[in-house]
Amino acid sequence: MDILNEIICNWSKDEIRQYKVYARRTNQTINNKSEKLFDYIRSSGESYDENRIFQKLYDGQNKNAFYRLKNNLLEDVTKNLLTSTHKENQVISCYHYLGLVQHFKSRNQFRVALYYLKKAEKSAEKSKHLSNLDQVYTEYIQLSNELIEIEPQQFIDKRRAIKQELDLIRKIDDLLIPFTYKLKRSQTFARSETSMEELEKIIHSFEKDSQIQKSYHLKARIYKAISSILLQKQAYVELAQFAKQNFETFEKEGLFNKENHDFKLEMLIYIVNASFKNNQLASSLKWAGILHENMKAFNRLYYKKYQHFYYSALMYNYSELDIDKAIELAIYLQKETWIKNSGIYEVFIQANLGTFYYIKKEYRKAIKVLTELYTTSKFIASDAGFKLKLYISELIIWHDMNKFDTLEYRLHQIKKEFAEMLADSSTQEHKILEILDLSTQSSDVRIQKQLKSLTNSFIHSEEENKDGTINYINWIKNTFKM
Repeated sequence: MDILNEIICNWSKDEIRQYKVYARRTNQTINNKSEKLFDYIRSSGESYDENRIFQKLYDGQNKNAFYRLKNNLLEDVTKNLLTSTHKENQVISCYHYLGLVQHFKSRNQFRVALYYLKKAEKSAEKSKHLSNLDQVYTEYIQLSNELIEIEPQQFIDKRRAIKQELDLIRKIDDLLIPFTYKLKRSQTFARSETSMEELEKIIHSFEKDSQIQKSYHLKARIYKAISSILLQKQAYVELAQFAKQNFETFEKEGLFNKENHDFKLEMLIYIVNASFKNNQLASSLKWAGILHENMKAFNRLYYKKYQHFYYSALMYNYSELDIDKAIELAIYLQKETWIKNSGIYEVFIQANLGTFYYIKKEYRKAIKVLTELYTTSKFIASDAGFKLKLYISELIIWHDMNKFDTLEYRLHQIKKEFAEMLADSSTQEHKILEILDLSTQSSDVRIQKQLKSLTNSFIHSEEENKDGTINYINWIKNTFKM
């Protein structure tokens, strides 16, 4: 899906209405083909067929004209976004006003530039967005060279006052952002190579800083850093407790607002998922309900961003409490347009459905779901660690179906494909594949003794993998009667 399609397909009804009002007002839709293309993109969604609409609009005669039409439509859509989003929140408003400041400065209309700079300042102050404030103060200082009524020293002092806080934020970000990037890149399955000791050391030194206690921004950054450490260490009990305490503190102090609502929802996600990991299913579902209610706030501002996390939480909890309900939800989500447009999340939904069928002992359905998934471009492009876990789930299903010939064949393929990743014998994946390998061999006493040793060691030394794939420890206990 290209940029134009992605923008239009994710617009709400209100956004579409606003665009059409704008387009008619600016005479952009005099071109009937442009309007037809817009409507087709909107209605077709994931099933968009460029050749089909090209044939309909140009009878297959002029491809260059069609591309010009698309580019012009994207330009119109962009202009509409520039005019319609300036009141979305104070941070965006500030950027809009700063853009006008630059425009009028370039035309030497410095008094007009000052007018819009004052508006930018008000927006920045309301949002408490430090980077915006820093930019606003810098503009005042520069503009003082042109307008004698602007006394620069007060803005130099203001900029200096927020510099220390900005420097602290940037220092934390320099550590935290690469860490979270690697975590997201690996889809939470692969281990990050970030130096946790260095991160902890800096975080602890910041926690003692009295300036942090006065600043929402720094408190938020510290929360993100510590919660990331706890997540990386898989300290879910501490993570749930820490996230709940901070959520309640931020609520009590009235620190949540429209500008940081995204952060509030992110905090709720941590509580929901950590509670699930701690097997506190009732608590996880309760907080999922709180999450869903907050997703509707501010005219559903971040609803689309967090709907996958919400429904994933429901699926995981239902998989423990009511497997039929989990299957029903996964099938429902597969049909949803937003899931089809969401990239890797569509892969996770289908992977979970395969696991749910396995839990219900509907093995053929589970294999069918997985083998269909393997052929999709989204799965092919997904993280190697996730692929390996899913292939292991497939092997477990073949084992439980007593299809040992297929199991041995696939086991050989998987070991060859992931040889480099499996070279580390300390990983769960290496150990579970070794157990599967031994389980296909003869019932020789020596083999059985080795198998018993491996399964005992796995149960007592490994963490449960609650990640949507088949739970290894439960499988070992059930299969080898332990």
